[in-house]
Amino acid sequence: MDTSEEYVKMADCPEIQKDKVTIRNKDYFVHIETKRKAYYVWLPRQDQIQEMIERFMAETKNWRGVWALEQSFHHWFLEEAKINVGATMEQLWLAFYMYEKHKKGWDGNKWIK
Repeated sequence: MDTSEEYVKMADCPEIQKDKVTIRNKDYFVHIETKRKAYYVWLPRQDQIQEMIERFMAETKNWRGVWALEQSFHHWFLEEAKINVGATMEQLWLAFYMYEKHKKGWDGNKWIK
């Protein structure tokens, strides 16, 4: 499970935080404190991100299962991905999800269109 500062920054956005359905036993949260507020950030696991992608694709595209998911990921990774070479699997899948659903990319600090 990625708990790096980079992944916390990536997950700490409205698009991801609104996707947490219900808190489950194995969900992972980190506590963030700033000068103005304290809050928790949900860190989705790789399988949870893949479920989010699958739900999105099922709702919006002609979903053809794992093969279509792999093809979309492969195309994104080769053509569109602008992510650190040392990225974790959670970071890669989260970046793919944000690209697929929100057309945003990670610039190292924030999600941009």
